[in-house]
Amino acid sequence: MHMSSKNEIVNAIKEWGLQNSNVNCILHIGSLINNDNDKYSDIDVIVFCNNVSTFLFEKEWVNEINPFKICYTQINFSGGMPMKRIVFSNGIELDLTPVKYNEILKAFIYCKISKTFFYKILSNNLKDEIENNIQIFNEYTSNGMKYIVDKKNISRSIEFISKSFPKGSFKVTHSMFEENYNYFFHQIIRESIRIVRGELYASKECAEYFSKAKLRELIEWYMKLEKGMGLDTYHNGKKLEYWCDEKILKKMAGIYGYLDFESSKNALFNTFNLYTEIATVVSIKIGYNINFYIEVKDFTEEHVNSIFGDIKKSD
Repeated sequence: MHMSSKNEIVNAIKEWGLQNSNVNCILHIGSLINNDNDKYSDIDVIVFCNNVSTFLFEKEWVNEINPFKICYTQINFSGGMPMKRIVFSNGIELDLTPVKYNEILKAFIYCKISKTFFYKILSNNLKDEIENNIQIFNEYTSNGMKYIVDKKNISRSIEFISKSFPKGSFKVTHSMFEENYNYFFHQIIRESIRIVRGELYASKECAEYFSKAKLRELIEWYMKLEKGMGLDTYHNGKKLEYWCDEKILKKMAGIYGYLDFESSKNALFNTFNLYTEIATVVSIKIGYNINFYIEVKDFTEEHVNSIFGDIKKSD
């Protein structure tokens, strides 16, 4: 059956979820449920299930909702949860993010014991992992959510987690910041090597994409630290032009280059300079030992300059 409206697709998703034994709960999230949408807005759902792989790596189940024309799995290498992206035959788009049911139980138990003795014996790595996952979930659902299927009363667990980590409780941990700048600086080095080799397209495809993702993540943190942790920075840079500082936006105009050597080189250094300017402020605001950050920054800057210096030597 071909459906013509988004409401009909959402109803079909509900019926499909009720009948599918792999589905425990379906959350409708995103712009369609908070009136912040237009005719191009897609349908966003999170599906808590027993087997994530089925929904990520198989396609047959999509036809049980509605016939499709495009269907693929998007793995978010720069962070975030993998999802199934679908364009139905009527042009309506669906982003379906499957999450293992056990993850919500793990988060629920974590919140339950957070004020008990057992919390103290958990490793910091485990705490960071669970809290990071909760923060990602909060980001996905920051604009509201609606339960369209809930077979195991997961809503009670999610509501308890939301009370334990309410909107605005987001925090930038030292480990998050450390992971971000190490990742960013390594991508800058990789990008430099490819530019010097003359592999300009590869520099953008294999390194610049990731360095820009880490810059965007850092900008989100900076803006939250400046304006309040409840600031809505949406997802993956959406509406960045509206929530980002105007001075940063002006500098971002210089971080994208053309497919030639000088333009790529200039864009790389502009990206590096903007990142380090913001990262210095963030490190101070979160009480991070800035000497650790500066050591890696200075090493990267010296190494990148030597990589580009090799061209002059060869000339």
